[in-house]
Amino acid sequence: MTGRPFYRSKVSSSETSKTEKVPVGVNMSRLFHQPRRIVVRTNALGEPVTICRGSIREHIVSVGKRWRVKENWWRQEISREYFQIETASGLVGEIYCDTLSGLWYLQRIYD
Repeated sequence: MTGRPFYRSKVSSSETSKTEKVPVGVNMSRLFHQPRRIVVRTNALGEPVTICRGSIREHIVSVGKRWRVKENWWRQEISREYFQIETASGLVGEIYCDTLSGLWYLQRIYD
């Protein structure tokens, strides 16, 4: 990060008179410039239930948001279905399926 980070005030739950400066946007999420290829097992509804990142296999305990992106149909088409997930190990992130190729990717990990 270049320059000075932005800060927000965090009020202590025990004392409302004291505040602590917390950097905003620092360590909030890691967006991969090149999404990481993963293997995903889905249920009958097409929702992810397990992800494999290399030799690490993780069960998905929660699917938050789900959305679709379709762009550039006149050039190089992009068609993806995104899922915000949480795994049993506590990993929270965004994955997507490239619906044109059927391949899955890890796009973002939240801290």
